[in-house]
Amino acid sequence: MKLKISAKGRKYHILNLYAPHSGRPNDEKQNFWDLLNHQCEAHAGSTPCFIVGDMNARIHGRQVSEFDIMGHHTFGRGAGYAQEMPGDQLENRQYLIDFCRYNNYIITSTYFSKPPQKQCTFKFSETEGFAAPWTPDRFAQLDHILCPNRWKNAIVDTESRPDIVFDTDHAVLTCFNHKHTNQTWKERLLETTKDCEIQKPKRAGKDEIQR
Repeated sequence: MKLKISAKGRKYHILNLYAPHSGRPNDEKQNFWDLLNHQCEAHAGSTPCFIVGDMNARIHGRQVSEFDIMGHHTFGRGAGYAQEMPGDQLENRQYLIDFCRYNNYIITSTYFSKPPQKQCTFKFSETEGFAAPWTPDRFAQLDHILCPNRWKNAIVDTESRPDIVFDTDHAVLTCFNHKHTNQTWKERLLETTKDCEIQKPKRAGKDEIQR
């Protein structure tokens, strides 16, 4: 699914996806990621394209070679385990890594320090509800929000919201980003100062992306 948003001063494309899970045939996975690569190439340009959804890829931890596409705030069993995962899960992880590197995308949630309950996005079938303990044997991080690297400074927060209850094994994943307008830095400073004078707290210039 593709969503196009026209915000003040900037247009956004949002691609929502559901990637094949680890048990699916390799040809199906390859076709999916090839199609996503094609979609990204079609939307390349000045309009940022964010990618959100269930990518069925467990990260567990950042490898030395992955500093360019993710931060160190990950949910799972750690960087050491990432190379010891079952083969089909490791394959899914690598598809995500390869996609991000090829298209110069980052995994936004890994850049923000969050407690485990705001990192995990999926509960296993034997786990009763989204509740503590928030451990990798009960939960996983499968859903991600990807952002073009050139727009990474626009993302100010990404977290899961297990407190929002749906009849699903997945938690809502939210992302906030700054609007890019044609304001000069002086105009932005005056706007910020005005907000402070009236003492009216608000998230000025942020869009909320939920899935």
